[in-house]
Amino acid sequence: GPCALLGHERGPNFNNIGFMHFFQPIERVIRAKYFTRFLVSLFFRVKILIKNFPFDNFCYYFLGMKVIPIYKMSFYEIFMVFIIFSLIGWFSEVIFTFLFVNHKFVNRGFLHGPLCPIYGVGGLLILLLPPRLYSTWLPLFLFSMVLCTVVEYFSSWILEKLFHTLWWDYSNVPLNINGRVCLMMSVLFGLLGIFVIHFVMPEIMSFINFLGRFWIKRFSLVILVIMILDFAFTVNKLINFHSVLTTIHKIENK
Repeated sequence: GPCALLGHERGPNFNNIGFMHFFQPIERVIRAKYFTRFLVSLFFRVKILIKNFPFDNFCYYFLGMKVIPIYKMSFYEIFMVFIIFSLIGWFSEVIFTFLFVNHKFVNRGFLHGPLCPIYGVGGLLILLLPPRLYSTWLPLFLFSMVLCTVVEYFSSWILEKLFHTLWWDYSNVPLNINGRVCLMMSVLFGLLGIFVIHFVMPEIMSFINFLGRFWIKRFSLVILVIMILDFAFTVNKLINFHSVLTTIHKIENK
């Protein structure tokens, strides 16, 4: 045609006259509008998902964490967790005392056996926290710190009233309350809560699952009998010791 003979393309060149550039701002507005609607829709979908999400099941398997709250365990599993925490606490206290305090072996437990029951109680109380806290760090730290500090305070008070003996005294430690609790130990309890939930408890649950219910039940019964005998022997010894001290004080007063 004439256009081809003159060296021109057939039809008008809209790119040269800026025809397509006229629609580009409109296209951007349309895309931005749909993208904004997509983000708003995504936000509300995520909000609904979080609201209805089964945090209990999610936390059990979050990063491989198979941690379940105490109310979903059997009695024998609870008792076995109590024993393991008490054992870990006893070893921690003995090693700390040996390295930084007396530089010799000191039985830091209330019983004759290698157990610190207060650590077992503290560990179980941490497992009473809402499961959605198990995957957190700062909230878990704060709740563990407060919970274990309250347990330590009342444990000290009860033991003192029962046996008229101070089992631990933080009077020389800064920021203490009646020598029963102090800020340093409270912070350590918070860190211990994180360590227990994120690192120790998953291994304990794996160990319990490895043993199975049959052996867990039998081990728990054997340990329970030994612990009851140890407790009875310890209490009897403390009562006799208190009687001897009372007699000595009476003789001194005369």
